[in-house]
Amino acid sequence: MFGAGSCRRFDNLPEERPPFNKYFRRGFFSLIFRARPVASFQPFSPGGNGRREMTPFDATRALSRELLEFLSYVPDVPESAVTDTLLWRWRALDPRFRFAHVGRLLREAGQDAPAPGLTLALWILGKRTHLPLVLLARRFTRTWDHYVSRLAAPDGTRQQLITLTATAEARRAVPFVLLYSLPDPGTRTVCGQTEAASSGVFLLGADEAAAFAAGERASRVQKNRLLARCDPFQCLFCNGSPAAAGGCADALVCLSPRMQGLTRRPNRGLPAAVRQLAAGTTPPSLSDWRNFHAMGVYDLSDIDW
Repeated sequence: MFGAGSCRRFDNLPEERPPFNKYFRRGFFSLIFRARPVASFQPFSPGGNGRREMTPFDATRALSRELLEFLSYVPDVPESAVTDTLLWRWRALDPRFRFAHVGRLLREAGQDAPAPGLTLALWILGKRTHLPLVLLARRFTRTWDHYVSRLAAPDGTRQQLITLTATAEARRAVPFVLLYSLPDPGTRTVCGQTEAASSGVFLLGADEAAAFAAGERASRVQKNRLLARCDPFQCLFCNGSPAAAGGCADALVCLSPRMQGLTRRPNRGLPAAVRQLAAGTTPPSLSDWRNFHAMGVYDLSDIDW
């Protein structure tokens, strides 16, 4: 619901708190995000208060930089904690993004909440159409590691990638591996126009991940060999952004070779839970999404597509 005279207040959403566990101490966590703040970015403003409106590219680039900063302090933090940080900070940077922790809400409703096999079901909403994505997160921060074996988990079966692809196909979504990583000045990605060295979140197409996972599992490989097949996360939103410094004429065209079968879907086909989350209310039932850690909606309905 929109509060009278306010900017998109979502009072019915449950309070989302930062994931403070043994890696998250209030003082230490504050130190991380104060050490090198992204000074050129401000929280989303609808205009009228003298601040430049943050574009989706601005928001996700700032998010990726914050995750890079975070990982530089705690490179071995569990993937679930990095994901919770991503969700929390994305919401803080841009209120157009809303999310729900599936397992937490299932437990609060007294339902069984098994360990999720996938990370995030994400919908990017336009005025008339939307893009559905299914994401599996992996944290690859060491310069050298058994990255082929880790993508081929468990035990070389590649079952996690199979589940990712099968779920995306069943839900008519686009599958990605969401990589949390620590690039270096020599890191190069598929997109040659976005600053990879200042990004901590990357997108790897499921087909590319499967091809990489089919390699020799016995040897360690360099992290940059994998990142060379990726795009920085903000590349999803570089279309039309003045911050993209000569970026793509259309981000979907740019990414489409690595997003097989990508099509925008009419909004009339949105699942009920997604409509409720987009409207700022907690979905009453998330049992159909129990295989996900979280679900999120990025409401860009002010954009005409």
